[in-house]
Amino acid sequence: MLDEIRSSVGVSDVKGKRTKKNRAPKKSKKDEPSTYDITLNLLESGLTVDAIAQERGLVPATIEGHLARAVEAGKLSIYKFMTEENVSTITEALKEMPEGFTSKDLFMKLEGNYGYGKLRAVMSHTGIKSTHQKEDGKNL
Repeated sequence: MLDEIRSSVGVSDVKGKRTKKNRAPKKSKKDEPSTYDITLNLLESGLTVDAIAQERGLVPATIEGHLARAVEAGKLSIYKFMTEENVSTITEALKEMPEGFTSKDLFMKLEGNYGYGKLRAVMSHTGIKSTHQKEDGKNL
């Protein structure tokens, strides 16, 4: 009976892995928008970060990371999802950071009031990088 169940769900009895013949075919992703593009489109349609997260079944920090990437790529103005006041507050804190600071140092300086996605977006916006960011803005 156990073999019948394994066979019906495509699990082999050896290692618990799906067998090749029962695996779902891979979907072609080249014609589908990326997860970042989906997030960007939802933002442009007027949804907030929290609403996008809820719609996509993701946490707001993930959405902020997508938007930070769009800022880095020059596809999005930071002011589409952050207020001038928040950008200014983070920018001022960035200017006060010592050479060799980490994003965690900045996070702690701002008492955890801003997520890493927002911090990354402002760093890209200002051109000020932490020691954990490469020149292209991506974390090491």
